[in-house]
Parts: sequence; structure tokens; C-alpha cells
Amino acid sequence: MGSPIEGKPKMAGDERHARRLVQIMKDAGTAAGEIMMFGALEAVWLKPDDADHEGLLAGLQYAGDQGWVEDVGAAIRLTAKGAKV
Repeated sequence: MGSPIEGKPKMAGDERHARRLVQIMKDAGTAAGEIMMFGALEAVWLKPDDADHEGLLAGLQYAGDQGWVEDVGAAIRLTAKGAKV
């Protein structure tokens, strides 16, 4: 019940998904202000057996609400704020 993991409180699911999404972008070499095509992001997201499309969409919504990413049509732009996550 809310026990810390590695010194941090447990994150809500949407935030966890959003942080994973940002990490995927950064691992792919996406810098602040640069874009990653949604299809490429989705392909990496769905690789783990337990990943689901709903989690990706929830993460995108949360990351967008936090100002970490911007939807630019068929691509997602990593913002300066998101690059610091």
C-alpha cells in the first residue's frame, strides 16, 4: 500500500506509461524539439508481451497534459520539458 520503490512513491498507471513513452523516445535518440513517428513509437511500445495499445494512448494523453510531448499529426514531438523527465 503505497510503499516506496527505490525511494520513490509508486506512480499511477498513466504516469508510468507516459514516462515509458518519453524514455522510448529518448532511447531512440530523440532530442527536445525533435519528432518520432507514431508508428515507430508504437512498434517499440508493443514489443513486450504485456504492453497494450490502451496503455500507449493513456501515456500519450498524460504526457501531453504534462507538456512532455506534443501531437504533430503522424508524429510526436518531445518538448524541452519532456526531455528533462
